[in-house]
Amino acid sequence: MVFFLGTTARKIVDGYGQVAATVGVTAFLVRNPEYAALVITIGSVALLTVAFLRYWCFRFRIDEDRILIREGFLRRTELDLPYERIQGVNIQRRLTERVLGLVTVVLDTPGSIAAEGQLPTVKPEVADRLLERVATHRHGLVAGGPPTVTDAPPESGERPPAAGDVQAAVTDRHSFRGQGRVLQTLTPADLVRMGLAHPRGLFLLVLLAFLGSRSDWVKDTTLKAFGVARSAVGGLGALETTLVATVLVLGCVVLSRAGGVAAAFRNYHRFTLWREGRSYRTRAGLMTEEEVVVKVRKIQMLRLYQNLVQRYFRRYRLETPTIGGSLEDDDYESEGLDADDLEVPWADDALVEEMRSGVFRGEGEQLALLPTDEAFKSVSPYYIRAAALRFLILGWLGGLLVLYVSTWISLVYIGSDALAPEDYIRLSRGLGFAALVWGGVCLVTALPIGWLRWRRHGYMHDDDGIVCRSGLIGYEVEACLFRKTQAVTVKQSPLQRRHGLATLDVETSTGSVTVPYIDHGVACRLRDYALYRAESSGRPWY
Repeated sequence: MVFFLGTTARKIVDGYGQVAATVGVTAFLVRNPEYAALVITIGSVALLTVAFLRYWCFRFRIDEDRILIREGFLRRTELDLPYERIQGVNIQRRLTERVLGLVTVVLDTPGSIAAEGQLPTVKPEVADRLLERVATHRHGLVAGGPPTVTDAPPESGERPPAAGDVQAAVTDRHSFRGQGRVLQTLTPADLVRMGLAHPRGLFLLVLLAFLGSRSDWVKDTTLKAFGVARSAVGGLGALETTLVATVLVLGCVVLSRAGGVAAAFRNYHRFTLWREGRSYRTRAGLMTEEEVVVKVRKIQMLRLYQNLVQRYFRRYRLETPTIGGSLEDDDYESEGLDADDLEVPWADDALVEEMRSGVFRGEGEQLALLPTDEAFKSVSPYYIRAAALRFLILGWLGGLLVLYVSTWISLVYIGSDALAPEDYIRLSRGLGFAALVWGGVCLVTALPIGWLRWRRHGYMHDDDGIVCRSGLIGYEVEACLFRKTQAVTVKQSPLQRRHGLATLDVETSTGSVTVPYIDHGVACRLRDYALYRAESSGRPWY
Protein backbone atom coordinates (compact mmCIF):
# COMPACT_ATOMS: atom_id res chain seq x y z
CA MET A 1 0.00 0.00 0.00
CA VAL A 2 2.85 2.38 0.73
CA PHE A 3 4.34 1.60 -2.69
CA PHE A 4 1.11 2.28 -4.61
CA LEU A 5 0.40 5.37 -2.54
CA GLY A 6 3.85 6.72 -3.44
CA THR A 7 3.57 5.96 -7.15
CA THR A 8 0.11 7.54 -7.32
CA ALA A 9 1.32 10.68 -5.58
CA ARG A 10 4.34 10.87 -7.88
CA LYS A 11 2.14 10.64 -11.00
CA ILE A 12 -0.06 13.43 -9.71
CA VAL A 13 2.93 15.62 -8.90
CA ASP A 14 4.56 14.91 -12.27
CA GLY A 15 1.34 15.69 -14.11
CA TYR A 16 0.04 18.73 -12.24
CA GLY A 17 2.52 19.67 -9.53
CA GLN A 18 5.02 21.43 -11.78
CA VAL A 19 2.34 23.49 -13.51
CA ALA A 20 0.72 24.39 -10.17
CA ALA A 21 4.06 25.35 -8.65
CA THR A 22 4.99 27.53 -11.63
CA VAL A 23 1.63 29.30 -11.63
CA GLY A 24 1.75 29.73 -7.86
CA VAL A 25 5.26 31.21 -7.81
CA THR A 26 4.41 33.53 -10.69
CA ALA A 27 1.24 34.75 -8.98
CA PHE A 28 3.15 35.28 -5.72
CA LEU A 29 5.83 37.36 -7.46
CA VAL A 30 3.23 39.44 -9.30
CA ARG A 31 1.48 40.31 -6.02
CA ASN A 32 4.71 40.63 -3.97
CA PRO A 33 7.46 41.92 -6.29
CA GLU A 34 9.68 42.84 -3.33
CA TYR A 35 10.42 39.11 -2.81
CA ALA A 36 11.61 38.58 -6.40
CA ALA A 37 15.32 38.81 -5.54
CA LEU A 38 14.94 36.33 -2.67
CA VAL A 39 12.96 33.84 -4.77
CA ILE A 40 15.45 34.06 -7.65
CA THR A 41 18.38 33.53 -5.27
CA ILE A 42 16.79 30.50 -3.60
CA GLY A 43 15.79 29.04 -6.98
CA SER A 44 19.30 29.51 -8.40
CA VAL A 45 20.95 27.85 -5.39
CA ALA A 46 18.50 24.94 -5.54
CA LEU A 47 19.05 24.56 -9.28
CA LEU A 48 22.83 24.51 -8.93
CA THR A 49 22.66 22.07 -6.03
CA VAL A 50 20.42 19.60 -7.88
CA ALA A 51 22.52 19.90 -11.03
CA PHE A 52 25.74 19.22 -9.09
CA LEU A 53 24.24 16.20 -7.32
CA ARG A 54 23.01 14.76 -10.65
CA TYR A 55 26.44 15.29 -12.18
CA TRP A 56 28.23 13.77 -9.18
CA CYS A 57 26.01 10.66 -9.15
CA PHE A 58 26.15 10.01 -12.91
CA ARG A 59 28.61 7.23 -13.83
CA PHE A 60 29.01 4.97 -16.87
CA ARG A 61 31.32 2.15 -17.92
CA ILE A 62 31.92 0.75 -21.41
CA ASP A 63 32.63 -2.99 -21.17
CA GLU A 64 33.45 -5.54 -23.86
CA ASP A 65 29.84 -6.70 -24.31
CA ARG A 66 27.67 -4.08 -22.58
CA ILE A 67 27.44 -0.52 -21.28
CA LEU A 68 26.45 0.28 -17.70
CA ILE A 69 24.91 3.62 -16.71
CA ARG A 70 24.18 4.66 -13.10
CA GLU A 71 22.46 7.89 -12.13
CA GLY A 72 20.25 9.41 -9.45
CA PHE A 73 20.79 10.82 -5.95
CA LEU A 74 17.67 10.03 -3.93
CA ARG A 75 16.36 7.49 -6.43
CA ARG A 76 19.25 5.43 -7.81
CA THR A 77 18.82 3.99 -11.34
CA GLU A 78 21.21 1.49 -12.91
CA LEU A 79 21.00 0.53 -16.58
CA ASP A 80 22.71 -2.61 -17.88
CA LEU A 81 22.45 -2.51 -21.68
CA PRO A 82 24.02 -5.34 -23.75
CA TYR A 83 25.36 -4.31 -27.13
CA GLU A 84 23.12 -6.75 -29.01
CA ARG A 85 20.08 -4.84 -27.73
CA ILE A 86 21.30 -1.48 -29.03
CA GLN A 87 19.37 -0.65 -32.19
CA GLY A 88 20.31 2.98 -32.74
CA VAL A 89 23.22 5.21 -31.71
CA ASN A 90 22.32 8.86 -32.34
CA ILE A 91 24.79 11.69 -31.94
CA GLN A 92 23.53 15.11 -30.81
CA ARG A 93 25.57 18.29 -30.38
CA ARG A 94 23.88 21.25 -28.74
CA LEU A 95 25.28 24.74 -29.07
CA THR A 96 27.17 24.60 -25.77
CA GLU A 97 28.52 21.15 -26.63
CA ARG A 98 29.86 22.36 -29.97
CA VAL A 99 31.61 25.24 -28.20
CA LEU A 100 33.16 22.84 -25.67
CA GLY A 101 33.95 20.13 -28.25
CA LEU A 102 31.59 17.54 -26.68
CA VAL A 103 28.74 15.32 -27.91
CA THR A 104 25.69 13.55 -26.44
CA VAL A 105 25.21 9.87 -27.34
CA VAL A 106 21.59 8.66 -27.33
CA LEU A 107 21.05 4.87 -27.26
CA ASP A 108 17.87 3.35 -28.70
CA THR A 109 16.71 -0.23 -28.17
CA PRO A 110 13.87 -2.22 -29.77
CA GLY A 111 10.68 -2.39 -27.79
CA SER A 112 10.70 1.19 -26.47
CA ILE A 113 9.77 4.42 -28.24
CA ALA A 114 11.85 6.66 -25.99
CA ALA A 115 15.62 6.45 -25.81
CA GLU A 116 16.76 3.75 -23.38
CA GLY A 117 19.83 5.62 -22.19
CA GLN A 118 22.18 8.44 -23.04
CA LEU A 119 25.69 9.68 -22.33
CA PRO A 120 25.45 13.47 -22.06
CA THR A 121 28.36 15.81 -22.81
CA VAL A 122 31.12 13.28 -23.41
CA LYS A 123 34.19 13.60 -25.57
CA PRO A 124 33.93 12.42 -29.20
CA GLU A 125 36.60 9.81 -28.44
CA VAL A 126 34.22 8.17 -25.94
CA ALA A 127 31.47 8.05 -28.55
CA ASP A 128 33.90 6.58 -31.09
CA ARG A 129 34.97 3.92 -28.60
CA LEU A 130 31.36 2.98 -27.85
CA LEU A 131 30.50 2.73 -31.55
CA GLU A 132 33.59 0.62 -32.11
CA ARG A 133 32.68 -1.77 -29.29
CA VAL A 134 29.08 -2.13 -30.49
CA ALA A 135 30.07 -2.73 -34.11
CA THR A 136 32.85 -5.12 -33.09
CA HIS A 137 30.43 -7.10 -30.95
CA ARG A 138 27.98 -7.25 -33.83
CA HIS A 139 30.55 -8.99 -36.01
CA GLY A 140 31.74 -11.44 -33.38
CA LEU A 141 35.13 -9.82 -32.83
CA VAL A 142 34.91 -9.69 -29.05
CA ALA A 143 38.28 -9.95 -27.27
CA GLY A 144 40.12 -10.45 -30.56
CA GLY A 145 38.29 -13.69 -31.40
CA PRO A 146 37.45 -14.85 -34.94
CA PRO A 147 34.40 -13.40 -36.65
CA THR A 148 31.13 -15.30 -36.34
CA VAL A 149 29.75 -16.00 -39.83
CA THR A 150 26.39 -17.69 -40.39
CA ASP A 151 25.40 -19.71 -43.42
CA ALA A 152 23.06 -17.02 -44.72
CA PRO A 153 24.67 -15.18 -47.67
CA PRO A 154 24.85 -11.38 -47.74
CA GLU A 155 21.87 -9.70 -49.31
CA SER A 156 23.75 -8.24 -52.24
CA GLY A 157 25.92 -11.25 -52.97
CA GLU A 158 29.07 -9.66 -51.56
CA ARG A 159 31.53 -11.59 -49.42
CA PRO A 160 31.38 -11.18 -45.64
CA PRO A 161 33.99 -8.71 -44.42
CA ALA A 162 37.08 -10.04 -42.75
CA ALA A 163 38.08 -9.07 -39.23
CA GLY A 164 40.55 -6.44 -40.41
CA ASP A 165 38.02 -4.97 -42.81
CA VAL A 166 35.42 -4.64 -40.09
CA GLN A 167 37.85 -3.06 -37.65
CA ALA A 168 39.02 -0.55 -40.26
CA ALA A 169 35.44 0.27 -41.23
CA VAL A 170 34.54 0.85 -37.59
CA THR A 171 37.50 3.16 -37.07
CA ASP A 172 36.87 5.16 -40.24
CA ARG A 173 33.10 5.28 -40.61
CA HIS A 174 31.95 5.68 -37.05
CA SER A 175 33.95 8.83 -36.46
CA PHE A 176 32.36 12.25 -36.69
CA ARG A 177 34.39 13.48 -39.64
CA GLY A 178 31.71 12.57 -42.22
CA GLN A 179 33.37 9.82 -44.22
CA GLY A 180 31.71 8.46 -47.37
CA ARG A 181 30.32 9.99 -50.53
CA VAL A 182 28.54 13.29 -49.95
CA LEU A 183 25.19 13.40 -51.79
CA GLN A 184 23.89 16.79 -50.65
CA THR A 185 24.86 19.85 -48.63
CA LEU A 186 22.25 22.55 -48.09
CA THR A 187 23.23 26.21 -48.44
CA PRO A 188 21.66 29.18 -46.58
CA ALA A 189 19.75 30.04 -49.77
CA ASP A 190 18.24 26.53 -49.74
CA LEU A 191 17.19 26.99 -46.10
CA VAL A 192 15.46 30.28 -46.94
CA ARG A 193 13.53 28.59 -49.75
CA MET A 194 12.62 25.72 -47.41
CA GLY A 195 11.32 28.21 -44.86
CA LEU A 196 9.12 29.84 -47.48
CA ALA A 197 7.64 26.43 -48.27
CA HIS A 198 7.07 25.45 -44.63
CA PRO A 199 3.58 26.06 -43.14
CA ARG A 200 4.86 26.16 -39.56
CA GLY A 201 5.12 29.95 -39.51
CA LEU A 202 1.41 30.32 -40.28
CA PHE A 203 0.49 27.89 -37.48
CA LEU A 204 2.73 29.88 -35.11
CA LEU A 205 0.99 33.10 -36.06
CA VAL A 206 -2.45 31.58 -35.38
CA LEU A 207 -1.22 30.17 -32.05
CA LEU A 208 0.13 33.54 -30.96
CA ALA A 209 -3.17 35.19 -31.88
CA PHE A 210 -5.08 32.64 -29.80
CA LEU A 211 -2.78 33.03 -26.79
CA GLY A 212 -2.93 36.77 -27.12
CA SER A 213 -6.72 36.61 -26.94
CA ARG A 214 -6.37 35.27 -23.39
CA SER A 215 -4.25 38.21 -22.21
CA ASP A 216 -5.88 41.48 -21.09
CA TRP A 217 -2.76 43.51 -21.91
CA VAL A 218 -2.60 42.12 -25.46
CA LYS A 219 -6.32 42.72 -25.95
CA ASP A 220 -6.11 46.34 -24.76
CA THR A 221 -3.06 47.03 -26.93
CA THR A 222 -4.69 45.43 -29.97
CA LEU A 223 -7.94 47.36 -29.54
CA LYS A 224 -6.01 50.64 -29.21
CA ALA A 225 -4.04 49.81 -32.36
CA PHE A 226 -7.28 49.04 -34.20
CA GLY A 227 -8.74 52.33 -32.96
CA VAL A 228 -5.77 54.31 -34.23
CA ALA A 229 -5.84 52.46 -37.56
CA ARG A 230 -9.59 53.05 -37.91
CA SER A 231 -9.15 56.75 -37.24
CA ALA A 232 -6.32 56.97 -39.78
CA VAL A 233 -8.11 54.93 -42.42
CA GLY A 234 -11.37 56.79 -41.91
CA GLY A 235 -9.85 59.98 -43.31
CA LEU A 236 -8.35 58.27 -46.36
CA GLY A 237 -9.81 57.53 -49.71
CA ALA A 238 -10.71 54.13 -51.14
CA LEU A 239 -7.29 53.67 -52.76
CA GLU A 240 -5.40 54.55 -49.58
CA THR A 241 -7.62 52.25 -47.51
CA THR A 242 -6.95 49.37 -49.90
CA LEU A 243 -3.23 49.99 -49.70
CA VAL A 244 -3.29 50.01 -45.89
CA ALA A 245 -5.23 46.73 -45.81
CA THR A 246 -2.81 45.20 -48.31
CA VAL A 247 0.17 46.24 -46.20
CA LEU A 248 -1.40 44.67 -43.10
CA VAL A 249 -2.06 41.38 -44.91
CA LEU A 250 1.44 41.32 -46.36
CA GLY A 251 2.87 41.99 -42.90
CA CYS A 252 1.08 38.92 -41.52
CA VAL A 253 2.36 36.84 -44.44
CA VAL A 254 5.93 38.08 -43.89
CA LEU A 255 5.73 37.22 -40.19
CA SER A 256 4.47 33.72 -40.94
CA ARG A 257 7.17 33.08 -43.52
CA ALA A 258 9.84 34.45 -41.17
CA GLY A 259 8.79 31.80 -38.65
CA GLY A 260 9.19 29.11 -41.30
CA VAL A 261 12.67 30.34 -42.25
CA ALA A 262 13.73 30.40 -38.59
CA ALA A 263 12.49 26.83 -38.14
CA ALA A 264 14.40 25.71 -41.25
CA PHE A 265 17.67 27.21 -39.96
CA ARG A 266 17.13 25.69 -36.52
CA ASN A 267 16.47 22.15 -37.80
CA TYR A 268 18.59 21.92 -40.99
CA HIS A 269 21.55 24.25 -40.53
CA ARG A 270 24.59 22.72 -42.32
CA PHE A 271 22.53 19.73 -43.44
CA THR A 272 24.75 17.09 -45.07
CA LEU A 273 23.76 13.73 -46.53
CA TRP A 274 26.30 10.91 -47.03
CA ARG A 275 26.16 7.49 -48.61
CA GLU A 276 28.44 5.13 -46.66
CA GLY A 277 28.46 1.66 -48.19
CA ARG A 278 24.95 0.33 -47.59
CA SER A 279 23.97 3.05 -45.12
CA TYR A 280 22.83 6.68 -45.30
CA ARG A 281 23.91 9.31 -42.79
CA THR A 282 22.70 12.87 -42.20
CA ARG A 283 23.94 15.62 -39.90
CA ALA A 284 22.13 18.91 -39.24
CA GLY A 285 21.03 21.35 -36.57
CA LEU A 286 21.72 24.89 -35.37
CA MET A 287 21.26 24.77 -31.60
CA THR A 288 21.40 20.96 -31.39
CA GLU A 289 23.41 19.12 -34.03
CA GLU A 290 22.13 15.59 -34.62
CA GLU A 291 23.40 12.67 -36.68
CA VAL A 292 21.08 10.03 -38.10
CA VAL A 293 22.25 6.72 -39.60
CA VAL A 294 19.96 4.21 -41.34
CA LYS A 295 20.79 1.01 -43.15
CA VAL A 296 19.30 0.47 -46.57
CA ARG A 297 18.00 -2.98 -45.68
CA LYS A 298 15.89 -1.55 -42.84
CA ILE A 299 14.10 0.99 -45.08
CA GLN A 300 10.55 -0.28 -45.71
CA MET A 301 9.12 2.50 -47.89
CA LEU A 302 9.92 5.71 -49.70
CA ARG A 303 7.67 8.75 -49.26
CA LEU A 304 7.93 11.86 -51.41
CA TYR A 305 6.14 15.16 -50.72
CA GLN A 306 5.87 18.36 -52.75
CA ASN A 307 3.73 21.40 -51.90
CA LEU A 308 3.02 24.46 -54.04
CA VAL A 309 6.19 26.39 -53.14
CA GLN A 310 8.33 23.27 -53.54
CA ARG A 311 6.80 22.76 -56.99
CA TYR A 312 7.92 26.28 -57.92
CA PHE A 313 11.50 25.51 -56.88
CA ARG A 314 11.29 21.94 -58.28
CA ARG A 315 12.25 20.40 -54.96
CA TYR A 316 10.86 17.57 -52.82
CA ARG A 317 10.89 16.28 -49.25
CA LEU A 318 11.89 12.62 -49.07
CA GLU A 319 11.38 10.30 -46.09
CA THR A 320 12.68 6.76 -45.55
CA PRO A 321 10.66 4.99 -42.79
CA THR A 322 12.73 2.20 -41.22
CA ILE A 323 11.84 -0.89 -39.23
CA GLY A 324 12.98 -1.14 -35.63
CA GLY A 325 14.59 -4.16 -34.04
CA SER A 326 18.08 -5.38 -33.34
CA LEU A 327 20.39 -6.49 -36.11
CA GLU A 328 20.50 -10.18 -36.95
CA ASP A 329 23.59 -12.38 -37.05
CA ASP A 330 23.59 -12.42 -40.85
CA ASP A 331 23.99 -8.66 -41.06
CA TYR A 332 27.53 -8.17 -42.36
CA GLU A 333 27.30 -4.42 -42.71
CA SER A 334 29.71 -2.31 -40.75
CA GLU A 335 28.88 1.16 -41.99
CA GLY A 336 26.72 2.21 -39.05
CA LEU A 337 23.89 1.37 -36.70
CA ASP A 338 20.22 1.99 -37.34
CA ALA A 339 18.74 5.14 -35.81
CA ASP A 340 15.73 7.33 -36.56
CA ASP A 341 13.95 7.63 -39.89
CA LEU A 342 16.07 9.56 -42.34
CA GLU A 343 14.65 12.69 -43.97
CA VAL A 344 15.95 14.65 -46.96
CA PRO A 345 14.11 17.98 -46.70
CA TRP A 346 15.14 19.64 -49.99
CA ALA A 347 15.88 17.11 -52.76
CA ASP A 348 16.02 17.73 -56.50
CA ASP A 349 15.18 15.27 -59.29
CA ALA A 350 18.70 13.84 -59.46
CA LEU A 351 18.91 13.21 -55.71
CA VAL A 352 15.46 11.59 -55.66
CA GLU A 353 16.52 9.21 -58.41
CA GLU A 354 19.81 8.55 -56.60
CA MET A 355 17.95 7.66 -53.40
CA ARG A 356 15.41 5.50 -55.24
CA SER A 357 18.06 3.43 -56.98
CA GLY A 358 20.17 3.24 -53.81
CA VAL A 359 17.30 2.04 -51.61
CA PHE A 360 15.81 -0.45 -54.08
CA ARG A 361 19.28 -1.73 -55.08
CA GLY A 362 18.52 -3.40 -58.40
CA GLU A 363 14.84 -4.04 -57.67
CA GLY A 364 11.95 -2.06 -59.06
CA GLU A 365 13.91 -0.70 -62.00
CA GLN A 366 10.67 0.22 -63.79
CA LEU A 367 9.24 2.07 -60.79
CA ALA A 368 9.39 5.87 -60.72
CA LEU A 369 9.31 8.13 -57.69
CA LEU A 370 9.06 11.50 -59.44
CA PRO A 371 5.37 12.52 -59.66
CA THR A 372 5.70 13.89 -63.21
CA ASP A 373 6.67 10.52 -64.67
CA GLU A 374 4.43 9.52 -67.60
CA ALA A 375 4.31 5.86 -66.55
CA PHE A 376 1.67 6.53 -63.88
CA LYS A 377 -1.74 5.03 -64.68
CA SER A 378 -4.93 6.89 -63.80
CA VAL A 379 -7.52 5.45 -61.44
CA SER A 380 -11.19 5.14 -62.40
CA PRO A 381 -13.06 8.40 -63.20
CA TYR A 382 -15.65 7.37 -60.60
CA TYR A 383 -13.11 8.61 -58.07
CA ILE A 384 -14.14 12.17 -59.05
CA ARG A 385 -17.61 11.63 -57.57
CA ALA A 386 -16.26 10.24 -54.31
CA ALA A 387 -13.64 12.99 -53.93
CA ALA A 388 -16.16 15.73 -54.70
CA LEU A 389 -18.65 14.38 -52.15
CA ARG A 390 -15.93 14.07 -49.52
CA PHE A 391 -14.80 17.66 -50.06
CA LEU A 392 -18.39 18.94 -50.02
CA ILE A 393 -19.06 17.45 -46.59
CA LEU A 394 -15.68 17.88 -44.90
CA GLY A 395 -14.93 21.25 -46.51
CA TRP A 396 -18.26 22.72 -45.45
CA LEU A 397 -17.90 21.45 -41.88
CA GLY A 398 -14.29 22.64 -41.67
CA GLY A 399 -15.24 26.08 -42.95
CA LEU A 400 -18.00 26.35 -40.36
CA LEU A 401 -15.54 25.42 -37.63
CA VAL A 402 -13.07 28.11 -38.73
CA LEU A 403 -15.89 30.68 -39.00
CA TYR A 404 -17.25 30.07 -35.53
CA VAL A 405 -13.80 29.86 -33.89
CA SER A 406 -12.74 33.17 -35.47
CA THR A 407 -16.02 34.73 -34.31
CA TRP A 408 -15.43 33.47 -30.79
CA ILE A 409 -11.90 34.95 -30.75
CA SER A 410 -13.30 38.28 -31.97
CA LEU A 411 -15.89 38.25 -29.17
CA VAL A 412 -13.13 37.56 -26.65
CA TYR A 413 -11.24 40.61 -27.92
CA ILE A 414 -14.29 42.87 -27.93
CA GLY A 415 -15.92 41.49 -24.79
CA SER A 416 -19.40 40.03 -24.51
CA ASP A 417 -20.59 42.97 -22.34
CA ALA A 418 -19.99 45.40 -25.20
CA LEU A 419 -22.72 43.83 -27.36
CA ALA A 420 -26.42 44.53 -26.99
CA PRO A 421 -29.06 41.79 -27.50
CA GLU A 422 -29.88 43.11 -30.97
CA ASP A 423 -26.17 42.85 -31.83
CA TYR A 424 -26.26 39.15 -31.00
CA ILE A 425 -29.31 38.71 -33.24
CA ARG A 426 -27.57 40.41 -36.14
CA LEU A 427 -24.44 38.36 -35.48
CA SER A 428 -26.41 35.08 -35.54
CA ARG A 429 -28.09 36.06 -38.81
CA GLY A 430 -24.74 36.98 -40.29
CA LEU A 431 -23.21 33.64 -39.27
CA GLY A 432 -26.14 31.77 -40.80
CA PHE A 433 -25.84 33.72 -44.05
CA ALA A 434 -22.07 33.11 -44.12
CA ALA A 435 -22.65 29.37 -43.59
CA LEU A 436 -25.06 29.30 -46.54
CA VAL A 437 -22.62 31.24 -48.73
CA TRP A 438 -19.76 28.91 -47.79
CA GLY A 439 -21.99 25.91 -48.53
CA GLY A 440 -22.66 27.33 -51.99
CA VAL A 441 -18.94 27.87 -52.57
CA CYS A 442 -18.22 24.26 -51.56
CA LEU A 443 -21.02 23.03 -53.83
CA VAL A 444 -19.64 24.93 -56.83
CA THR A 445 -15.99 23.97 -56.24
CA ALA A 446 -16.52 20.32 -55.19
CA LEU A 447 -16.59 18.94 -58.72
CA PRO A 448 -13.44 20.80 -59.95
CA ILE A 449 -11.56 19.77 -56.79
CA GLY A 450 -12.67 16.15 -57.30
CA TRP A 451 -11.42 16.32 -60.88
CA LEU A 452 -8.06 17.74 -59.78
CA ARG A 453 -7.64 15.01 -57.17
CA TRP A 454 -8.43 12.40 -59.81
CA ARG A 455 -5.82 13.91 -62.15
CA ARG A 456 -3.24 13.76 -59.36
CA HIS A 457 -4.03 10.16 -58.44
CA GLY A 458 -2.08 7.49 -60.25
CA TYR A 459 -0.21 4.24 -59.71
CA MET A 460 2.31 1.95 -61.33
CA HIS A 461 3.83 -1.43 -60.54
CA ASP A 462 6.33 -3.91 -61.89
CA ASP A 463 7.42 -7.38 -60.80
CA ASP A 464 9.11 -6.03 -57.66
CA GLY A 465 6.98 -3.26 -56.17
CA ILE A 466 4.22 -0.69 -56.41
CA VAL A 467 4.01 3.14 -56.35
CA CYS A 468 1.00 5.39 -55.72
CA ARG A 469 0.72 9.13 -56.40
CA SER A 470 -1.89 11.48 -54.87
CA GLY A 471 -2.46 15.12 -53.99
CA LEU A 472 -4.49 18.24 -54.77
CA ILE A 473 -2.19 21.25 -55.14
CA GLY A 474 1.03 19.36 -54.46
CA TYR A 475 2.00 15.71 -54.66
CA GLU A 476 2.52 12.76 -52.33
CA VAL A 477 4.20 9.62 -53.66
CA GLU A 478 4.58 6.35 -51.73
CA ALA A 479 6.56 3.34 -52.95
CA CYS A 480 7.39 -0.07 -51.51
CA LEU A 481 8.70 -3.46 -52.61
CA PHE A 482 6.41 -6.49 -52.62
CA ARG A 483 8.84 -8.59 -50.58
CA LYS A 484 8.49 -6.15 -47.66
CA THR A 485 4.71 -6.62 -47.58
CA GLN A 486 3.10 -7.44 -44.23
CA ALA A 487 -0.53 -7.59 -45.38
CA VAL A 488 -2.60 -6.79 -48.46
CA THR A 489 -6.27 -5.75 -48.31
CA VAL A 490 -8.85 -5.30 -51.05
CA LYS A 491 -11.74 -3.07 -49.94
CA GLN A 492 -14.99 -2.10 -51.68
CA SER A 493 -17.46 0.65 -50.92
CA PRO A 494 -21.09 0.45 -52.17
CA LEU A 495 -20.20 2.72 -55.12
CA GLN A 496 -17.17 0.58 -55.95
CA ARG A 497 -19.17 -2.68 -55.81
CA ARG A 498 -21.75 -1.19 -58.15
CA HIS A 499 -19.10 -0.46 -60.78
CA GLY A 500 -16.72 -3.40 -60.23
CA LEU A 501 -14.00 -1.30 -58.56
CA ALA A 502 -11.94 -1.71 -55.39
CA THR A 503 -9.24 -0.10 -53.26
CA LEU A 504 -5.93 -1.93 -52.86
CA ASP A 505 -4.01 -1.43 -49.61
CA VAL A 506 -0.45 -2.84 -49.50
CA GLU A 507 0.73 -2.65 -45.89
CA THR A 508 4.32 -2.65 -44.67
CA SER A 509 5.63 -2.44 -41.13
CA THR A 510 5.92 1.37 -41.37
CA GLY A 511 2.90 2.34 -43.46
CA SER A 512 0.89 1.39 -46.49
CA VAL A 513 0.54 2.16 -50.20
CA THR A 514 -3.15 2.68 -50.99
CA VAL A 515 -4.46 2.65 -54.57
CA PRO A 516 -8.16 3.64 -54.76
CA TYR A 517 -10.75 3.00 -57.46
CA ILE A 518 -9.04 0.45 -59.68
CA ASP A 519 -10.60 -2.57 -61.36
CA HIS A 520 -11.58 -5.24 -58.82
CA GLY A 521 -9.94 -8.01 -60.83
CA VAL A 522 -6.68 -6.03 -61.11
CA ALA A 523 -6.73 -5.37 -57.36
CA CYS A 524 -7.21 -9.06 -56.57
CA ARG A 525 -4.42 -10.12 -58.91
CA LEU A 526 -2.04 -7.53 -57.41
CA ARG A 527 -3.00 -8.72 -53.93
CA ASP A 528 -2.23 -12.36 -54.74
CA TYR A 529 0.99 -11.49 -56.54
CA ALA A 530 2.25 -9.24 -53.72
CA LEU A 531 1.64 -12.00 -51.17
CA TYR A 532 3.32 -14.53 -53.45
CA ARG A 533 6.43 -12.35 -53.77
CA ALA A 534 6.52 -11.74 -50.01
CA GLU A 535 6.28 -15.47 -49.22
CA SER A 536 8.57 -16.79 -51.94
CA SER A 537 11.35 -14.20 -51.75
CA GLY A 538 14.57 -15.51 -50.28
CA ARG A 539 15.64 -12.03 -49.20
CA PRO A 540 14.59 -10.70 -45.77
CA TRP A 541 11.90 -8.03 -45.46
CA TYR A 542 13.82 -6.13 -42.76
